[in-house]
Amino acid sequence: MFLLWKVHQVWSIRILSLVGGSFLILSQTINCAIVLTNIETQPLFGGGNSWDVVLQDILIWSGMFLILAAFYFSTVNANTIKDLLAKEREELKNEIEERIRSQEDLRRSQTLLSRSQEIAHLGSWEWDFDSGSFQISDEALRIFGLSPKDRGEDLALKMERRIHPDDREKVKAAREDAINELNLQPIRYRVIPADGTVRHIESEGIILFDKEGRPSRLIATILDLTDRILAEEEREELVGQIQVAQKLESLGIFAGGVAHDLNNQLLTIMGNSDMILSELGPDQWPRQMIREIQTAGERMSDLCNQMLAFSGKGKSRSVSVNLTDVVRSIDQMLRISASDRAVLELFFEESPPPVEGDVDQIQQAVVNLVTNAAESIENEDAVITIRTGSLRCSRRYLAEAHYCGSYEEGEYVFVEVSDTGAGMDRETRSRMFDPFFTTKPEKRGLGMSMVLGVVRVHHGVIKVASEKGYGTTVLMLFPVSTMPIRSRGTQRTFDPAWKGTGQVLVVDDEASVRNIAHAMLFRSGFDVTVASSGREGIRILEEHPARFEAVLLDWTMPGLNGVETY
Repeated sequence: MFLLWKVHQVWSIRILSLVGGSFLILSQTINCAIVLTNIETQPLFGGGNSWDVVLQDILIWSGMFLILAAFYFSTVNANTIKDLLAKEREELKNEIEERIRSQEDLRRSQTLLSRSQEIAHLGSWEWDFDSGSFQISDEALRIFGLSPKDRGEDLALKMERRIHPDDREKVKAAREDAINELNLQPIRYRVIPADGTVRHIESEGIILFDKEGRPSRLIATILDLTDRILAEEEREELVGQIQVAQKLESLGIFAGGVAHDLNNQLLTIMGNSDMILSELGPDQWPRQMIREIQTAGERMSDLCNQMLAFSGKGKSRSVSVNLTDVVRSIDQMLRISASDRAVLELFFEESPPPVEGDVDQIQQAVVNLVTNAAESIENEDAVITIRTGSLRCSRRYLAEAHYCGSYEEGEYVFVEVSDTGAGMDRETRSRMFDPFFTTKPEKRGLGMSMVLGVVRVHHGVIKVASEKGYGTTVLMLFPVSTMPIRSRGTQRTFDPAWKGTGQVLVVDDEASVRNIAHAMLFRSGFDVTVASSGREGIRILEEHPARFEAVLLDWTMPGLNGVETY
């Protein structure tokens, strides 16, 4: 026992002298026991024998070795633990940073996906067959006019209610085919959001299967085609308008040419008839036949004027007028045109803005519309309605017109004629303004052509709405005039006994026209010179610049026409 204590004491002292007093604490925490066997201790420790010295040195150095070894291994172990902790801490830090980066990447990906879906108008949804859960993207909700707060157990029901009533059966059948037959086909249908607009969408999907080969999920996309379809419709409308304009231009050139040639012949017929009548006595027998020739000629002249009006080359005397007054002044004529087939209702805006127009042409156009409406009446208690008024038109509204002479948005004055008659199908609507096109064999088919011609001459707009069995509405729009309203004045009457004086130059490529013009002018007291072309007329004027009081110039001639000659 004494030996053990002494060894402990020697260790403490030696270590204290070597490493400093602070290490004494360490020596007290280490439990060491040195057991010496086969050594007789009493004489050695008791008498200071040399074995005592040797044993003491052995004990000292052995203890120091053990203490230093313990210190070394404890230090190494602590450093190892410290290194391990530092390594674990670094790995944990890296793992946390990686998770943060992954979460940020996920958020960016989700944001990018959401923005991409928004830009592409492409939503998505997923239906889990086993759990019945239904997931849908924000863009798909927007397409249906819903918001994220609408997510819930009744979301599918809310979406179904937004489907257009006419398309619900089609969507239901497609869904059942997808589930029961595993047959997924792209489907187009319409939805109606809360704002009442109609959206066109296309849905396409795939079915995912579990490990056993059973269908487990349905994933689908929802593509909003509304803008694309509207753009296609607008393009088709524009192409249609261009085609209509080209067709009307071609027909107008044809009609104008025919009308011009007919007018030339009619001028000869009518002029010679007048000349013959003036030579006949009041009781001479050919007089009645000549009158019948003139009546037929006047009808042909009216036909030519309608053809010229369609071509946009008709005679026009424009003044600034109140359109309501223009229509109201032919009230009785309109009621006669409606006959007893329909009730005529009039709704007038009393003081619309003025328009620049030819009163006779506008009135004739309205009469033609009412006549056409009356002829379409097939049922009793039908109604023909005439309205006048003003409205502000956007470029888009004008672009939807059947014909538009001006796309300038602004205020327009309108005359609208609507009926509850038979209406028109698509084919009839596409040809309703063609010259000589009619659905009634006994008619000439120029009434609506003349209406379009009047609108063209006035740089106006015409819109037609008609469906088979639902009647027709025709709207004529005229640009507002900046000139004040004024009356046309009174037309001067012609005195058959009137005689003129002076020299007149007649320029026309038609010999018959030159001849009748020469005869009538000469009979009225004028000296007449004729020219068969524009160039000849110019030559005569250059040779005799002060001779002529007036020049009668044909508007359309080969070579130099009337405008170029003038």
